[in-house]
Amino acid sequence: LNAAIAARCLLVHGDQGAGKSLLSHQLSTWRQIRRGDTIVVANPHYHHDKQNGVYNTADVVLGTAEEIRQQLPKIIAESLATPRKVEGQETKQRVSIVLEEFSNWHTSLYHLGAVAEQVIFSASQDLRKSILNFIIPVHGLKKGMLGGEAMDSGRTARLLDQSVVLSLDVDDSIDDDDDAPTWTG
Repeated sequence: LNAAIAARCLLVHGDQGAGKSLLSHQLSTWRQIRRGDTIVVANPHYHHDKQNGVYNTADVVLGTAEEIRQQLPKIIAESLATPRKVEGQETKQRVSIVLEEFSNWHTSLYHLGAVAEQVIFSASQDLRKSILNFIIPVHGLKKGMLGGEAMDSGRTARLLDQSVVLSLDVDDSIDDDDDAPTWTG
């Protein structure tokens, strides 16, 4: 848990229904509580989630593809430009960005391929000197699932190399009373 909270870039990997979004939001809340992070959620289907009762403690919600397209690049640029240490002292401010539905950003559903490229570029940099952190729930760890097929393979590989990857498996073989998924791994 501590490694997941401390990770500069955390990829939460799993199939649909494995609990990626739930775990991502819980971890961002822990970052908020333990470190005082400002939480930004970029979720192109936020309004649908909100109608279905998905709880969110984010400081900033970018809830449409258009809001993501217009505001996320600015937030990333400002966060990358803010050093983690000023005159040798650690700054208290950190920004954690949760990128919901990231595996689909490059599709015709959202048309966020250019923003996905910027995210991959930013997340694959050395973030140790920046206040920027990412939590990215993804359906897969291959090139097409991390920013689309057009994404540079080297950048995708570097992102995977620099990230903490938390894989979730749903064990359907366990018979329980409430039919809730059981996390393994």
